[in-house]
Amino acid sequence: MSVLSHLWRQTGKSLAQTWPSQLLTAISIGLAVLFFAFFALVYQNLRDAALRLQEEIQLVVYFEAELPAEVQERLAAEIQGWGGVARVAYVSSAEAFGRLATRLGPEEDILADLDPAFLPPALEVYPQRTLEALARLPDLAAKLSQLPGSIRVQEGYDWVDRLKRVVSLVRLVLVASGVLLVVTAVFIVSSTIRLAALRRQEEIAILRLLGASASYVQGPFLLEALLQGLLGAGCGMALLYAGFQWLLAQVTGQGLLRFLDLHFFPLGLAAGFVVAIAGLCTLGSLWAVRASLRL
Repeated sequence: MSVLSHLWRQTGKSLAQTWPSQLLTAISIGLAVLFFAFFALVYQNLRDAALRLQEEIQLVVYFEAELPAEVQERLAAEIQGWGGVARVAYVSSAEAFGRLATRLGPEEDILADLDPAFLPPALEVYPQRTLEALARLPDLAAKLSQLPGSIRVQEGYDWVDRLKRVVSLVRLVLVASGVLLVVTAVFIVSSTIRLAALRRQEEIAILRLLGASASYVQGPFLLEALLQGLLGAGCGMALLYAGFQWLLAQVTGQGLLRFLDLHFFPLGLAAGFVVAIAGLCTLGSLWAVRASLRL
């Protein structure tokens, strides 16, 4: 019990004497965590949106006239034989007209005087959900445009590619901010703890002469760094969560942001991240104390 009492007493004494530098260190950690976690959150939501959009990707081949059943089967078998295609579905003019009427809902009366034949029949080609198949979509579209009787191929995957490029860019920023976070957590905290250790160097020398162990001497500094890490990382994550909830309230039900289905980190992941940063700070302080006091 005396060891724990000493640990908390020395830590409290150090925090009280050097609270401006301790506060500045915690703020620096909080800002670094906020910066990194923000881009991690953006990356997570954009990546999930890209994956959902991939599930909706299809190529549509429009034809001049209705295709006989045997031609439909032959074309479907030929297209699937190219590889990278999950399934092929034929949509007649009448079926396309029915889909349009369903989408119009109460306003479907505007179609009353139209002949369903004004909509061209089509083959809907659904690619496999693999990176290789998605990368070959331009080649697949080019082949589909060469089918006999085809008049146009609707691709509709360009904006998904653009979104994936944005995701890649955010990933690069995320890596850079992660490096910044590590530098902040390790070097700023270790520098603060090192100064505190040098300030108490004479006191620690006396403790060592009295037989104090290295762990007894290091304990208060490690606890101090742990508290700095928990406070800084916890506040940074809390600020991000508050900002996320505010943004969510502002954009709920609005266009593309509604489709993105924004969500925050799972509680366990957020808590684990805060603990990991606190552990990183503690390891940095351990190195700083041993280097400063030669323990």
